[in-house]
Amino acid sequence: MNVVDSPYLLDQLLGLEYYITPTPFINGVIEFRSRYEDFVVIEVVDQGVKVSNLKYSLKYRLSEHYVKYRGNAIYLLCKKGLSTHEAVRLFAKRLGIGISNIKYLGLKDTNATTCQLIIIDRIPYTLPGIVSIDDKVKALLLGCTEEKPKLWGNHFIITLRVDLSQENTIDDALEYLANNPYIPSYYGYQRFGTHRPITHIIGELLLRGDWCGALNYIIGYPFAFESSNAIYARLCYDKRELTEALRIFSEKTNLDLEEKLLNTYMSKNNETCLQLLKHIPKRLLLLYISAYQSYVFNRLLSIYLRSEEFSKLKKMKITVKPGIYNIYDITDFKVDRPTSIRLLGLHTGSLKRKALTKVYGLSWTKTYSKDRVAYKITFSLRKGMYATVLLREILKTDPLVLTG
Repeated sequence: MNVVDSPYLLDQLLGLEYYITPTPFINGVIEFRSRYEDFVVIEVVDQGVKVSNLKYSLKYRLSEHYVKYRGNAIYLLCKKGLSTHEAVRLFAKRLGIGISNIKYLGLKDTNATTCQLIIIDRIPYTLPGIVSIDDKVKALLLGCTEEKPKLWGNHFIITLRVDLSQENTIDDALEYLANNPYIPSYYGYQRFGTHRPITHIIGELLLRGDWCGALNYIIGYPFAFESSNAIYARLCYDKRELTEALRIFSEKTNLDLEEKLLNTYMSKNNETCLQLLKHIPKRLLLLYISAYQSYVFNRLLSIYLRSEEFSKLKKMKITVKPGIYNIYDITDFKVDRPTSIRLLGLHTGSLKRKALTKVYGLSWTKTYSKDRVAYKITFSLRKGMYATVLLREILKTDPLVLTG
């Protein structure tokens, strides 16, 4: 199919090599994510129900402000400027329960306003109907149920402001997508780390059994878009100034994993890199390996976008089996399933994903202010798909603008 090459280094490094919209690149200042209300994410469950509407539903509704129960408690949790992990941690602390008792259907953006369901498994005591924490976390107890909701996807309400001179370009891109509501199923920038897009590199090192290489990438290798303290701490680690690095990690950053690994290394200097990696939760180690598979998927998808017809791509599913791929000839060379990660107690499966994903209910409104125009764009995507992939098709701008 006809594609447009991305000129941006980050796109090339992460495998997002092409656009499918035939519209020009946006020039000028783009105001995006300047406030949390500009990026709203509402979880969609079951057969397309927005969770923000469940408070009006009788499915989980309670008649009392407090409830004593034996099933699964369902809360509608809305957060602002926090990751899902941070919001759940604060919620668990406020209720005095273990964080392991709280489940959620998916992770939501940090630099955003988001609403999602959280589920408390079988906690046999009274819970509050409303929880509010520092205006950043609000939760409403919807009720309790034995049947856990299923994640369908996410609904997005996104506001961006551009120069009035760019209005026709954005209108053309939106019209194109409204008439052709499919975009590449690329894994978005968040999958690889917003400020340090290296999770896939760590994953490859783990698959290769390069334990010390993986450990050094986790603790060291600073990126320009991190905080100055994080950069300084990582530079100290790279220069083997370990005492100073640990001090900065512990006193001036929230990088708990780096602090834990470095502290363990310094207090137990006889531990090997492999032993140190075993202090990392398995779910996080698997996240690194999954990020490498996501990178391989992006590279494969880019090859197919360049070589296959749109009608074939709509029906295509891409499978990435566990293995290490040759990045220079990714379709031709793959090693057998790696055995090294078994030393970490990990087992990996194949990644399967459609080549194209449908955009549901795309609509937009515009408001004007002097020489600027503000777009409010609404749409829904199935679970695992990224709003930034749709936005990059509309704007074709520097990915750093989209990552906030």
